Amino acid sequence: MSWLAKKLTIFEGPDGAGKTTAALAYAKATGAQYVHHGSYLNIGKALGKTYVKSILPAVLGQRDVVLDRCWLSEAPYARAFRGSYDRLDVTGRRFLDRLALRCQTAVVLCLPPLNLVEENYQRRKADEYLPDQALLRQVYQDYEASQYDLPTTRYDFTSGTFGK
Repeated sequence: MSWLAKKLTIFEGPDGAGKTTAALAYAKATGAQYVHHGSYLNIGKALGKTYVKSILPAVLGQRDVVLDRCWLSEAPYARAFRGSYDRLDVTGRRFLDRLALRCQTAVVLCLPPLNLVEENYQRRKADEYLPDQALLRQVYQDYEASQYDLPTTRYDFTSGTFGK
């Protein structure tokens, strides 16, 4: 880790898991720059560059950054939307992970109980990425099984608890 680097906090999880609410509150409380990454349906090869640009302020020691989704979303959402076509290859993901590790990085995996995620999803369906609950369950299961090379903690908004 560079002595100049700032904190990079990444909030991940399926639609309806409370990650945007938590990320916005955390960014406001810490004074960090908030960056929301969407689905980027038509971004093509510039996807990796988009993520690099968003974390550079932390890497360069300019300011703390909070990401609402990042390259870690690519795998579970690729299975849901693109027949498993992952727009970032293994090399691209490793590069982004290594760049993130130059900061004080933490991944906050938002995974409250599935039934609550499904309830939130139903209330906000028009604002969410996934078109149906079957895909939501698939993405949730992918996140449940995920293991990252970055320091990760799980967060459940229903209890306000963090854990492994």
